[in-house]
Amino acid sequence: MKLRNILSVFCFLAAMASCSMEDDTMMNDASKEFEASVNADKEAYVAVQMDLNGLATKSVAVGDPSTDNTADQEINNLALFLLDGNNVIDRAFFAKGQFTRDEDGTLKTNGEVFGFLTKKKNTLGLIAVANTEEAILSKTTRNQIATYAAVLDNCSKYKDIPTFGWFEKDGITPYPGYEKIKGDDGVLAQNPAYVKVVLKQSYARVELASFNVVRNSDYEKTIDVTLTGVELVNLNKKGQVDGELAGTNLDKTSWDFQNSFPACSTADVDCATYPGKNILNGENIFFRTFAYNYKQAASTNRLCLKLTYTVGAKTHTKEIIIQGKEDSLLAVEAGYIYRVNLTATLRPEQVDLDVIFSIDKWIDGGVLVDGELTNK
Repeated sequence: MKLRNILSVFCFLAAMASCSMEDDTMMNDASKEFEASVNADKEAYVAVQMDLNGLATKSVAVGDPSTDNTADQEINNLALFLLDGNNVIDRAFFAKGQFTRDEDGTLKTNGEVFGFLTKKKNTLGLIAVANTEEAILSKTTRNQIATYAAVLDNCSKYKDIPTFGWFEKDGITPYPGYEKIKGDDGVLAQNPAYVKVVLKQSYARVELASFNVVRNSDYEKTIDVTLTGVELVNLNKKGQVDGELAGTNLDKTSWDFQNSFPACSTADVDCATYPGKNILNGENIFFRTFAYNYKQAASTNRLCLKLTYTVGAKTHTKEIIIQGKEDSLLAVEAGYIYRVNLTATLRPEQVDLDVIFSIDKWIDGGVLVDGELTNK
C-alpha cells in the first residue's frame, strides 16, 4: 500500500476515534444535565447525624474555676446552615435543651427527626456551628459564617461540608428524592437523606500537664519550690476562613492561681527519686488558641509558655516555644492538644529544667509523641 494511502487510513481512523470520544463526552454531559434536571424537581429532607467524638479530652484542670475545663466538651447551642454553593438557603438555631441526639447521632427536636426540606441538588452543602450567638443566623455566605463563628472565648466547634452526597441512613443506599416528601398532614411520608457531621474543635489547646520537682543526690538543702506564674504568649485570637488562615491577632493570657500556688518542699520523699514530685497533683493548666504557624515569625512573635517559679527566695523564668507535630515545625493546628511536661532538677550549682512535649489528637484520643501517632 502506498504511503499516501496508509496516511489516509490513519487520518480516517483518528477522525472516527475523535468523533466517538466527542459523542461519549456529549452523551455524558447530556446524561448529567438530564439527571440534574430530574433531581431538581424532586424533594428531599436533609437530616443530620452529629458525631461529637472529636470534642473529647482526658484533661483535668486546676486553679482558676472561672476557666471551665468542661467547656471544650460542652454544646451550649447549635446553628445549622444549608447552602447552595456558597450561599445560605436555609438555617436553624437550637439553644441547649432544644435538641437531642439518638445513639447513632441523629439530631431531633421535640422527639422528631430534624431536617431541611429542599430540592435534591448536587450543589448543596452544610455548616454546623456549636457555641455561637443566635445573630449568626443573619449571615448569608460561607465566609461570613466562618468569620462570625471564630470567637475563641466561646469555645466554638465547627464543621463545613462544601457538598454532600445523597444517601439513606446506612450511608450506602443512594437517596432517590421524591415527588412529595410530606403527607397532607405535614408528617414525613418518606425517609430522609442523612448527612454525617463530625463536629470538631475550631481551636487548639496548650497545656502545662506536669511540673515535677526532683533533687539531685548531692543536693542537701531543704527548700521550697513554688510555681508562681504561667502565661501563654502570642496566642492567636483570629480564626480561619475556608481552611485558610485569615490572619493573626496575637495576644497573651495568664493562668489565675487565685493565690494558691502549686508548691512543694525538697524534703518531700517524692523529690528524692525520678520523676520527682508533680506539684500540679496530676492536674493541668491550659489555654486555647486558634491555629497559628510561626515558623517564619520573629522570635518575639512565636507561641510560647512563659513560666515563673521560685526556688527558695530566688526567682526563675523560662520561656518554652511550643513545638509542632514534626521536627522544626513551629505551628499549632485546630483539633490538637499540645502538652508540656516539665521536670525541675535541683543541683547544688543550678536548676535544670527538662521539657518533654506530647500532642494529643482531639478527634480520636490518640497521642502524638515525637511525631508518631499512637492510641492511649
